[in-house]
Amino acid sequence: MFKELLQLNKDKIIQIGIHKQKGNNLWHNNAKLGKFLNLLTIILVIMAFVVLFYFGIFWFAVSIVGVALYSVVITKIATMTVKVKILQDEYLFNSLYSTGAINIKVIKTDQIIKYPDMWANEIIKLYQENYK
Repeated sequence: MFKELLQLNKDKIIQIGIHKQKGNNLWHNNAKLGKFLNLLTIILVIMAFVVLFYFGIFWFAVSIVGVALYSVVITKIATMTVKVKILQDEYLFNSLYSTGAINIKVIKTDQIIKYPDMWANEIIKLYQENYK
């Protein structure tokens, strides 16, 4: 079943979406780089306030915009990294899917297969429809 899911995802018949906050938390808890980069966000916010006191409101605003962009990039990297990991490990996929951190979307119909639905049954039906 997981093999069929990977094939459907590869052929862009389904799309696997990851909840951003849960993906970032998983990356933070399981990777040293994720932990470091998430902690660096806090340090950058503190440095932005130091900039406020020493250089003024303009440079503070510039640094806050920089921190916001940095946070968006870190979240994208985290979700991309987690997506690569879940596509390699069926057990991790099942556990994240059962918590609601992952949604499966059928691209043609925009139907979202959420947990408690049996994703395996839906994936097998989609696979049979597309690869007869």
